[in-house]
Amino acid sequence: MESTGTCILGPTCPAGSFLNATLQTCRTCKAECTTCTSASVCTNCQIGFSLTGSNCVQNCGNSVRQPGEECDDGNAISGDGCSSNCKIENGYLCSLSSPDLCRCDPVLSNSEWIDHWGAIRLTFEKQLYYNTNLGAKSSNPFSFCSQIIDPATLALLG
Repeated sequence: MESTGTCILGPTCPAGSFLNATLQTCRTCKAECTTCTSASVCTNCQIGFSLTGSNCVQNCGNSVRQPGEECDDGNAISGDGCSSNCKIENGYLCSLSSPDLCRCDPVLSNSEWIDHWGAIRLTFEKQLYYNTNLGAKSSNPFSFCSQIIDPATLALLG
């Protein structure tokens, strides 16, 4: 029998899927992959992911602000100013650092002198909490003044 040099091609799979050679069927890539060569080998990634070896790794929470991220504070926890999908949360401001440092953007509704020793009372529209990296919360104003008041104003207050 003579070889003609032609080959028979199997099915062509759409984007986001790969050809399972054994079954001769198209299989879907992992959700974070745009293209893959098998169930475990990604070759391109969805937005918000980057290719590390043959895996797509989520960018959000890696402490580096990537295109499409408003902030990246090094974790994927919402409620600390930078949400789990790297968007600045309502009522917060985030620095342009790496990782981003987010602090609440309080709305001061009233301030008054309390005594002759320089004590003042600041009243905000919302109750303020200080979030540590451990997730503990404190309502002690001394623990979060540096988080809610800019450093120049805090220096003036002593």
